[in-house]
This record gives sequence, structure tokens and C-alpha cells, in this order.
Amino acid sequence: MPGSVFLCCVATQGLAVLGATPAAAESTAWLAHTALVLFFAGLALYGFALGRFEPRQC
Repeated sequence: MPGSVFLCCVATQGLAVLGATPAAAESTAWLAHTALVLFFAGLALYGFALGRFEPRQC
């Protein structure tokens, strides 16, 4: 797969940051937990994408 496969990882991590920022400012527990789940989902997607990444495509 080309390097664009990592965009799904970046998008998930971006949603985690967007959720964690207001959660920290307003002390919203459910939003913080959701951001944490998205963060770990993004990490898992990095591992999945790295396993299928084709370095010769660059």
C-alpha cells in the first residue's frame, strides 16, 4: 500500500486531540474517555498500516 494508508491513522489521532482539548478545559469525563479510545485506536491503526506499507512505493 502507498504512504496514503497512514492518513486514516492521522485522522483518528486528530479526532483524539480535538476531543481531549475541550475535555481538559471543561472536565468532561465522557469526552476524555472517548478521546482516549480514539488515541489507542489510532495507535493500533499505525501498526496495521505499517505492516502493509510498501517502502518501494515511495
